[in-house]
Amino acid sequence: MLAGIEVANTHQFPATALHTGLATKQPIVNDNKTVIRHMDERQTLFYEGDRARFACEIVSGVVKLYKLLPDGRRLITGFFFAGDIIGLAIDDTYACTAEAVTEAEVMFVPRSHLEAQMDVNPKFARRLLTAAFDELKTAREQMLLLGRKTPIEKVASFLLWIEQKAGPARDGAVDLTMSRSDIADYLGLTVETVCRVMTRLKNEGAIRASSARHLRITDRDHLEAYADGDDDAVAMKAA
Repeated sequence: MLAGIEVANTHQFPATALHTGLATKQPIVNDNKTVIRHMDERQTLFYEGDRARFACEIVSGVVKLYKLLPDGRRLITGFFFAGDIIGLAIDDTYACTAEAVTEAEVMFVPRSHLEAQMDVNPKFARRLLTAAFDELKTAREQMLLLGRKTPIEKVASFLLWIEQKAGPARDGAVDLTMSRSDIADYLGLTVETVCRVMTRLKNEGAIRASSARHLRITDRDHLEAYADGDDDAVAMKAA
């Protein structure tokens, strides 16, 4: 958790600019207090274009960032997990909308608090710089996924990344807390293509599914060969 930040009572939320939903736009966080807030599934943390008054650290759960394109399509730019920091806007407004994928605990930290801590706490400043670099890394990796990889390479890369985010103790288990629609909007595919690729990977023995949301990687070499675009390794596996 962000060191040096004093956290207020989780359930006290006077007037502010962050909203609970597009229809009601009811305030959820005070402009001058750092609080940890429980977010329901699909609840909005902040909207694209809102004035960037807070940064958010994910304490538990999963949050996604997305942009709405001019033609109405949605582009998910990232999924964020416990320990990740979002909302470090370069400009005065948020570039994306943040929405809880699952129930989540989120710490909202006013920008004024961040700036004050950065002036007196070098370790804290390095933590924010690392978070900003991580966000740039995520954006760069997504550009590669969208621009250079085939559908099966995209899905294989995504499954390996989700397993890695869960930590080394998962032993091949992949919990897909996001919907197939979310995965499709992140990978630049249709829902039908994501489902078709998942079925293919199951038929080839690369993964096993106990349910739509719970998978296990059963042939890591095969999945990694797809993720790396190694056609020769994939062909040898199929032979």
